Amino acid sequence: MKSTLYRCALAVLCAGVALAQSPAERVLNFRYAESPASMQEVFNALRSLAEIKDAALDSTARTITLRGPADLVNTGEWFFQQLDRPVRSAEAGPDVQEFRPAGTSDDVLCVYFLSHLDTPQAMQESVNASRSISDMHRVFPISSIRAITMRGSADQVAMGRWVLQELDTPALANGSAMVVHRYTGADPRGPAVRIYFLGNLHHSLPLQEAVNATRSIADVQRFFPVNGSFAITMRGTEAQAELCEWMLAQLDTQGAATAGEYQFPGVYDGVVRVFIAPNASTPQAMQELVNRVRAEARAQRVYPFHSGSAVLFRGTASQAAIAESLMSQR
Repeated sequence: MKSTLYRCALAVLCAGVALAQSPAERVLNFRYAESPASMQEVFNALRSLAEIKDAALDSTARTITLRGPADLVNTGEWFFQQLDRPVRSAEAGPDVQEFRPAGTSDDVLCVYFLSHLDTPQAMQESVNASRSISDMHRVFPISSIRAITMRGSADQVAMGRWVLQELDTPALANGSAMVVHRYTGADPRGPAVRIYFLGNLHHSLPLQEAVNATRSIADVQRFFPVNGSFAITMRGTEAQAELCEWMLAQLDTQGAATAGEYQFPGVYDGVVRVFIAPNASTPQAMQELVNRVRAEARAQRVYPFHSGSAVLFRGTASQAAIAESLMSQR
């Protein structure tokens, strides 16, 4: 009896696998896409995220034809149904749709509809940030309907969604204090993920200056600006996150930066300083001062912050003393 039940169960399982792997063809008709470019955008994302190699777009007939195993075609159809829709109003708020493809262990497809990030640049910046912070390679914007599509593991998609949710909000009012948001994932031993929302660096040049200097001083690789939200996204260690937060607080001011010192107990290059250089009033004078500090203090990590009339420094305590002496001579 048990042997008979086992054979029946195996037969059902094999039939299910065969059905999922049997070839299928489906023609999907666009109803809302307004241009060939919009259709191409949907097609490119669908083919990559649904993993369908045999797919064809006919922008004249307004169709996408899918051919392949039934489970992949079903995934592609679900994806298409999410993207072929009218543009949502900003008042509708964000919306998230997720799908777990059949036959995969931990894959998740996600479509995130934005409410505030509404320019191609802002959308691409949010894509870059979500892709980098979550370590998820397949993240694509659909600008015509203000959506971001992604595919990755459940943990990657959760982190990518969090980044988008945080960035898709109104920017802080000019003159506000910096706000830091921290990601708390399922694994407490995971990387430190932060988004720093700036209250004063509301122009692309000072924002990029702060990013370049902080990234170099803190030695953190995943550190990117999002101009549409006046924010900086970061992924690294807890020590790097704390140093980045301290530095940005010194730089995100109205007018001159705030001087200060950050120490790393027991570390050889354990001092970070922000020096004010009010006399270096031109970019040339600032760069000359930075070059002199690098040469005489024999410190490599010295960077100008023109927007706040400041010089950022990392080195030993003795090197910092030399740099301070040079600053006072100006």
